[in-house]
Amino acid sequence: MLDSAPLVGPSAPRCIKEYQICQINDPAACQRPAVLPSSAQERGFPMRRQDREITDRDQIDAIIRACPVCHLGLVDEGQPYVVPVSFGYDGRHVFFHSSTLGRKIDILQRNNRVCVEFEINDGLITGPQACDWTTAYRSVIGVGTAELVADPAEKREGLAVLMAQYADGPFTFGDQMVQRTAVVRVTLESVTGKQRPKA
Repeated sequence: MLDSAPLVGPSAPRCIKEYQICQINDPAACQRPAVLPSSAQERGFPMRRQDREITDRDQIDAIIRACPVCHLGLVDEGQPYVVPVSFGYDGRHVFFHSSTLGRKIDILQRNNRVCVEFEINDGLITGPQACDWTTAYRSVIGVGTAELVADPAEKREGLAVLMAQYADGPFTFGDQMVQRTAVVRVTLESVTGKQRPKA
């Protein structure tokens, strides 16, 4: 079920536990971890082309911030469902907004485990043979838990993060708009970056 509380408990990844402890003890000094665990390594599936893996968190953040669209992966009664969404990113969470009714919300109420994907197309690479053709790209895949934001002040914060992805603020959000808009916060537990440079 969708829950307004962050992932907690003994099963929470270590970086999330440390982040939560920091928030409780000294919220002003709390910053995101420098590195989230790599989903490929964490799940025992090391990247085949390790020469293309991006492990630097600043590079991963830069890719996410340069993307206009997030592809949100959900599981609908055992069936995969991917939908493009406008999003915001604060270095630890991905925010997106939605109607309070619809397929995304219905799915998340049953299963709030999600995958998010971001990619930048850096151009086509051509060659003399068909198999020499490929695409230069940079991409990030993250895994996490989605939660429906209930508090109006937190909803405004999430919407401000979303708007900051596309334009400079400040922005204001009226009470009626905030009330009728669903704001979903995805807490990232792991991220994996990959690139295929042109050169």
